[in-house]
Amino acid sequence: MTSTPSSVWLAPDPLLPQREVLLDPHAMEERLRAHPAVQQLGNITGCERRRVKYRVGESLRVLYRVCSRDGEYLVSARAFAMGKSTEAYRRAVATLPACNPAPPIFHEAELETVFWLFPHDRKLPSLSVFSSRPRDLTRAVNMPGVRRRVVAYVPEKAATAQCLDTHGDVLAYAKLYAEDNQARSVRNHCALYHRLSTDDPYLRLPRVLGYAAPQRLLFLEPQMGQRVTDLRGVALRTGLRQFGAAVARFHQLPAPPVVSRFTRLDLDHLVQAAGLIGQARPDVAEHAANLVKLLAEHRHSPTAAPVCLHGDVHAKNGIAQHGRVALIDLDQVALGPAAAELGSFLASLHYWRCVGLLTSIEEREHEAAFLEGYATVGSLPDTDAVRWYTAAALLSERALRAVNRIREQGLLHLPKILTTARELLLDSCVGGHSPLEG
Repeated sequence: MTSTPSSVWLAPDPLLPQREVLLDPHAMEERLRAHPAVQQLGNITGCERRRVKYRVGESLRVLYRVCSRDGEYLVSARAFAMGKSTEAYRRAVATLPACNPAPPIFHEAELETVFWLFPHDRKLPSLSVFSSRPRDLTRAVNMPGVRRRVVAYVPEKAATAQCLDTHGDVLAYAKLYAEDNQARSVRNHCALYHRLSTDDPYLRLPRVLGYAAPQRLLFLEPQMGQRVTDLRGVALRTGLRQFGAAVARFHQLPAPPVVSRFTRLDLDHLVQAAGLIGQARPDVAEHAANLVKLLAEHRHSPTAAPVCLHGDVHAKNGIAQHGRVALIDLDQVALGPAAAELGSFLASLHYWRCVGLLTSIEEREHEAAFLEGYATVGSLPDTDAVRWYTAAALLSERALRAVNRIREQGLLHLPKILTTARELLLDSCVGGHSPLEG
């Protein structure tokens, strides 16, 4: 993770002036090294910024990986607007038993920030099950001898751990949710798995192995194979075709009984996204505002029936399995137009090209492979609709996430990302060629 200060890319935030310090891993290493709670971890030898969630003028969450001679540790920080952190700290420590020599939650008044040492978390009280004795997980999942390895952690939202046997083989994945996410995720995983034949030639979904309600733990069958994003060369093009086919098959599944409408690319969300981008980056504010106007002028009204959307289609969530693809992470399943899901994925390809991770030729090849795979199973949506949603996703997903997740390459190339979205809309107006048209 680069240590470039956010001030290089973002306008000052007068309500969160501590932002620059918290985003600088070198500065935070010095501050954490001096705190008694962190000193318990041993002699600190490094600090890496792992994840950021930034809300302009409102809050900042940062996850650090702290290294010492005794191991690696996770420390999460939540920054508050001036004068708001003291009460948050008091509420946090009120839930703790007496700690000696120092509590796992501490407060930096100068930074208006509260810190949590993993497995302590403001909204995940059961997170300790991932660091406690093996029998706690064994009791929950009814698998003898299981131990855990944390593979994903989003502070205040969710965590995922592998459940391993004594040989290190993965028996299951355990997903822990904050209270407001658990019911939807359990419902989605259970309902969709039973709507798909286990011998489907295009798509595989993880089976639910169990659910421990008190801890809000969902146990899922492991999906063996290689992530599509990790494939290379001919294998990648084949994987993308299979990925497109899997997404098309997913769109044919009946939606769970109670499912939300897909709203991320609604016009009001686009307006909000453009405003936040402009607030953080005044140099592109007019560019973002003009893009929203263009999106509004050419607003797409879906004519096809809504379908069951995965909600988070990207190549990391596809596992290639000998001719078919397993789709994982069904936490954002929603009902909406198929064009929105395709646009979201194609926007990711445009983004990677904008930041230099794909060449123009590779982008076109990947897009063509994905759409070819989709077309083998389902009917491709209207070309103009996909273009519109791709442009919308470049704004509301890719450009906005560059800001609120402090993605330096995205921030550096923000003008290019917005220009790409505008060009897509203009191409649509004049009937530009697309792989959707063959």
